[in-house]
Amino acid sequence: MTCPEERMVSNDEGKLPEGTRIETPRLRVRGAKEIMRFYDGILGLDISEANAGTYEVRERNAATARSDGEPLLELVVDESARPPSPSTAGLYHIALRVASERELADTIISIHRSGYGLDGFADHIVSRSAYLYDPEGNGYEVYCDMPETDWREDRDGMVQMGTLPLDLEALLSHRSNAVTGPFPGGVSVGHVHLKVTDLTRSIEFYRYVLGFSVRNDMTYLGAAFLAAGRYHHHIGLNTWQSRNGAARTDTDSGLIGFSVRVPEGAQRDAVVNKAIASGGIFEGRELRITDPDGIHVYID
Repeated sequence: MTCPEERMVSNDEGKLPEGTRIETPRLRVRGAKEIMRFYDGILGLDISEANAGTYEVRERNAATARSDGEPLLELVVDESARPPSPSTAGLYHIALRVASERELADTIISIHRSGYGLDGFADHIVSRSAYLYDPEGNGYEVYCDMPETDWREDRDGMVQMGTLPLDLEALLSHRSNAVTGPFPGGVSVGHVHLKVTDLTRSIEFYRYVLGFSVRNDMTYLGAAFLAAGRYHHHIGLNTWQSRNGAARTDTDSGLIGFSVRVPEGAQRDAVVNKAIASGGIFEGRELRITDPDGIHVYID
């Protein structure tokens, strides 16, 4: 008999193709002014009102901004939204990726100079990271990948990851001679890390409904990391605070959902058909499907 963990890490069909990306996390926030000061004043990003109560966050530098015009993040202001309890499913962090250690060092220095507190640092073997929270407690990771040629996989295709102390002095030695601000070479959403209430159930959803592959199986520690293609992870899942907790609701502040941009082709068609069969519905050009914990996933 195959145990759940063995079934999770075996090869399967219908995988998402290389080139799949996580895009435009959507957050419900309670206070517009405080959040705007964070994105504008601390992270150096532009905020514009798309329509009443909905704001789009973009890079300030047009030369490095997304060419398709889509925002980096979307914010929905709702003063009546309720802060979720720590045991409620939702956002662990949004991971903002920069291209190099130099750009990560410059961003860390810029945030520090602003007087805003960073929450910690980590060496994840495949990446180097800094962490912080926005004024409403939404978590952010700012990171750069290490060269893919340095990543190591075991015989089952699991990529080696971990959480080690970061040599911050060595990282900051890569800084520019003149630090001009955060994200000097651009920024993108690299992955989202989610708090879920049932790890096995969530792995099965993101794997078998959406087509992500398990890239690091840490179910014995209450976590798993999934990706499209050979990336280390596009989706992180954990139950460290939320095991057997409550699903998120649309009255909670925090993460509403995020987009998965899938390249055109037969694999995309298969993913869309699978999502429709599992309850997905079209909202304009996007297909929305909701995960077992109430987090909306928009297939674009």
